[in-house]
Amino acid sequence: MAHVMNVLPLDDPYIGSIEWGGYVWTNNDVFRDPVTIGYFLSNDVSTWTTIEGNAVAAALQSWSNVANISFVQVGNAIDADLIEHSVPRLHA
Repeated sequence: MAHVMNVLPLDDPYIGSIEWGGYVWTNNDVFRDPVTIGYFLSNDVSTWTTIEGNAVAAALQSWSNVANISFVQVGNAIDADLIEHSVPRLHA
């Protein structure tokens, strides 16, 4: 499973101008290595529809397209790095 790692700002003036240090996702404690994050769509509050699940997958794919990160849907919360909940909208 992926986890977060604290990193310091880089000395590179081009990157350093937009990067302030902080936390990054990592699989093996190597900064900037490719990382895979498992996500789980929890049905504990409300059941995810196919359309909602596809929207989550598409949003995560958009992130993967521009970052050194990939996402894989896992079958249970124990194996997940991110747990998403579907919460119904209540009408007044």
